[in-house]
Amino acid sequence: MTKTQLAQEIFSRYGAVVRCRGHFVYTKKGVRLVDLFREDGRAVLGWRGAAFTRLKDVLGKGVTGSFLGEQGTGHQLNKALEKLASLNEASNVSVEGCFVNFDCTSLDFPNLKSLTPPFPWASDIFIAWYDKKNTLSHDEEAFLSAYKTTVPSPLAAAIIRSIYDFTDFLQTISEKELFIYDKALTPYFKRSGMILQPKIQDSALYDQFVLFCLDNGVIINPELNGTSLVPFGCDKGVFSKLSAANGEKFL
Repeated sequence: MTKTQLAQEIFSRYGAVVRCRGHFVYTKKGVRLVDLFREDGRAVLGWRGAAFTRLKDVLGKGVTGSFLGEQGTGHQLNKALEKLASLNEASNVSVEGCFVNFDCTSLDFPNLKSLTPPFPWASDIFIAWYDKKNTLSHDEEAFLSAYKTTVPSPLAAAIIRSIYDFTDFLQTISEKELFIYDKALTPYFKRSGMILQPKIQDSALYDQFVLFCLDNGVIINPELNGTSLVPFGCDKGVFSKLSAANGEKFL
């Protein structure tokens, strides 16, 4: 199932989405859905949040063109990426990053790394970055030349703030905040930290499972090979309908 098909399934059951907050989606028919899909990880921290305040602040300055504002010059993005990268490094790292309109994760690039911005915005904006102690190959340089893009300042500012927020989140989230949902979710998913991988391996059956979850108030990743995310901070009772449903065929 595609993301577009999932959106249509939500609409046909519950009407238009009129509000999103935290890990919840609210519809025109007054239904609240718990969102484990979260825009394929872009809304990992939930919908709205501090990054949107930053978006509105810069948007109010009218800097919405394709020219380079303060946030698009690279320095602020690099500082945010360095803080994130330092979580897995013994010492400080110096990185160079830019916005691109193609995900390089699937490409065989030893030096370039890809980041899907942890900002809930439906777009094809990605971040490519590398440690400056490494020398990029010809193919890596060619990729950046072909796919580097300019992001309007309000969106760039919000994305940069979301990277800082995500870095802080990774340092504070604990297993005790995640395992409380295991009783409801692990019959269907394998959990690693906050990441949920479906146990189902058949694509046709998985499509049925996506609809089963949706009928029971839960949005999951529509793609079999995609990941869903634990809704940390929510009451475990949000899965009461799913737990009570007969999902035996999906076990």
